[in-house]
Amino acid sequence: MMTFMPFEEFCNEITRSDLFLDLRTNDSENTQCLPIKLFYYLACGRPSIFTNLKAIQIDAPDCATCCQLVNPANTEEVAQAIAAYVNNHELYTEHGLLARQLAEKKYNWGNIKVEFVKFITQLAMQ
Repeated sequence: MMTFMPFEEFCNEITRSDLFLDLRTNDSENTQCLPIKLFYYLACGRPSIFTNLKAIQIDAPDCATCCQLVNPANTEEVAQAIAAYVNNHELYTEHGLLARQLAEKKYNWGNIKVEFVKFITQLAMQ
């Protein structure tokens, strides 16, 4: 049985991870939606391997500088992405640092709140 944990506890728990994988199906719904977990993972300063979603390419293309975008149906490609981090400590460290920098400088509430609130307000008025 799956249990849910409070958000603060979730945030504390994910900081224990060395690498994040989000290999969701690249279907018509997922490819259009920017995964919020991407930003949690950036903030942790760890490399990530994500499904190569159109939404990431369009709305957060700079995330490709600190994570690897893969086809989740291609086991070899996923394995190579994991192996790249395991076998190349410099790449792992570089991607972790870049992830944290993106979280601090670009993808943080202080920078996005005005546009986000404007977006939500426009949706509510439709």
